[in-house]
Amino acid sequence: MARYIRMALNGKRASAGLFSVLAVLALSFTMFSPTYPMVLSDPAAITTLLLSPRYLLFTITLASTLSALAYCVLASWQSRSLNRSLILPHFVLLAIALFIGVEALTNWASAVSYARQAGSTVYVVWHSPLVPLGFTSVALGCGIFLVNFGMTAIKHL
Repeated sequence: MARYIRMALNGKRASAGLFSVLAVLALSFTMFSPTYPMVLSDPAAITTLLLSPRYLLFTITLASTLSALAYCVLASWQSRSLNRSLILPHFVLLAIALFIGVEALTNWASAVSYARQAGSTVYVVWHSPLVPLGFTSVALGCGIFLVNFGMTAIKHL
């Protein structure tokens, strides 16, 4: 197993290996995060449903998987690799978003368990600055990827 990890992190496909590890971590947190079917969100606020920690983790999984596939394909098609100084901030921003998502998920789980003890029907309104900050981090990371891809395409012409 360690040999395969070393192979994935060496050479031109090292960035694809890093993003695939990040995608597996985000997917595992998404799949094993608790769901609360008895908890009702605020019916008037659609942002409660869209800006949940679980959707943030799913977005990180999707962005990391697409980044890993893109870096793997670009490494095999091009003789010139993408700019590594832009790959690192892309990875760091997605890793920060993963940390924010896990932290928001644990805060949400503790708030729901506390509220569940209070009564039978619980209305939880999720208004945390952590989740929009996580989505912003994912968007910035994807923006850095697009800048990196554009710079490489311009140099290749």
